[in-house]
Amino acid sequence: MSSRSPGLLERHAAASVRAALADTRIVVVNGARQAGKSTLALEVARERPDARELTLDDPAVLEGLMQTFRKKYPDEIGKWEPKMRKGFETGERILIGYSPV
Repeated sequence: MSSRSPGLLERHAAASVRAALADTRIVVVNGARQAGKSTLALEVARERPDARELTLDDPAVLEGLMQTFRKKYPDEIGKWEPKMRKGFETGERILIGYSPV
């Protein structure tokens, strides 16, 4: 079931996002700038009452992410935060390694 806006074509990625949401709490939509990632995420989220679309372009969402990292990784955030903020500002790729303890 699709609730896409009139004039937009169905994306092949939409089926993958829907499938991922079936068994995954957080799904990251990644791709080139201006490719429609936010639109895709918003349209898939509109189909599900238990989903919402967030973008790191929203300063409040980015700050919430940084606060979460500060709480969870207080010893490492001093190294991560400047690099993450720079990456978000410049569009550089950011890779985060995570090892659950």
